[in-house]
Amino acid sequence: MSEEQHRPAGRRAFLRTTGAVAASVVAAAALPANLPASTQGGAPQSPGSRPPGGAGLSSQDAKRGDMSETTVNKTAPKIRRIVTGHDAAGKAKVWIDDFVSNHKYPDEKTVSSLVWCTEAAPSDFLTDEDMGKRMLGTAPPAGGTRFTVLEIDPGNTLHGVHRTDTIDYVIVMSGEMTMLLDDDRTVDLKAGDIMIQRGTNHAWRNNGKIPVRFAVVLMDGKPKRAGSVAGAGQAK
Repeated sequence: MSEEQHRPAGRRAFLRTTGAVAASVVAAAALPANLPASTQGGAPQSPGSRPPGGAGLSSQDAKRGDMSETTVNKTAPKIRRIVTGHDAAGKAKVWIDDFVSNHKYPDEKTVSSLVWCTEAAPSDFLTDEDMGKRMLGTAPPAGGTRFTVLEIDPGNTLHGVHRTDTIDYVIVMSGEMTMLLDDDRTVDLKAGDIMIQRGTNHAWRNNGKIPVRFAVVLMDGKPKRAGSVAGAGQAK
């Protein structure tokens, strides 16, 4: 029987976004290359074939960011991803235990790794689709969310500011970086810092000596504005 048939009576068929965000960020922490067996006692599970302190922006940097994507030979980060589900009796189980594999490379020093996404609110937590395999632009699906982990090497190239019409939760996992805003404003972020970004122009700069890794959850927002990155558009 399907999970839908075993849904406990009276259970609301939705999962609030904030709860999913907290659980997903913890599950996406980087681990060593040897993937441990899942808690089900066997090989790592997956659903099989089911179907991203410094000065402000210069005048050149301040141009709207390029939305194209660059193919490079940058090594993708190893990020363990654990997704829970329900067995035939409606009991909690580990459904996926693997490494994130959906990577994009905006430039030679940046990699964006999609962990999960949703396409509605409330979202269906009984779906059997691996939502981390979707091919998305920078913005989340309409009415949904996009959860990625970005890693930026020191001395990255600035392509200009960009914005999405979203509310973004940004959690710095390791390293340090500077966020550049309008009018030469900047803010420095380090490991453990959390930022809420509300549809503002920004760009990321790593002036440190090690890569910076940060988790970002974009939630579709309003109003919709001309010039924002949307649909399949890619921000650098």
